[in-house]
Amino acid sequence: MLRPTLVLIILAVLLLSSATTIAQQNHPCSADVLERAPGLLKHHLPDLGSASGHGFSIKNQISQLQPIKNPAESKQSFDVLEAWAFVYKATYRLRFYYAKFPGECVLMGQEVLEYARL
Repeated sequence: MLRPTLVLIILAVLLLSSATTIAQQNHPCSADVLERAPGLLKHHLPDLGSASGHGFSIKNQISQLQPIKNPAESKQSFDVLEAWAFVYKATYRLRFYYAKFPGECVLMGQEVLEYARL
């Protein structure tokens, strides 16, 4: 008989492995994220200027996260793609929300969050 703690650990490992699988899949809109990410970061940081002059970079690896529900229609969901940006010593998490239309990348929302300990 398995102990309840061991069962919980096994379930947690299975859930984490499935989340990792989602993150490693290549989403059809990954290229769109890489194209839009610099513009979003420059909009968020207007003094950023040119990409090469300020140590600005976007990580090429795009992660697909769990979908979120459409706030206007709970039966619909948006795909969530995440990219990371680096400016000097700062790190930024960029998330892009796409409607699920086959063959199209319809951006519904985006967010920038500085990754920092306060």
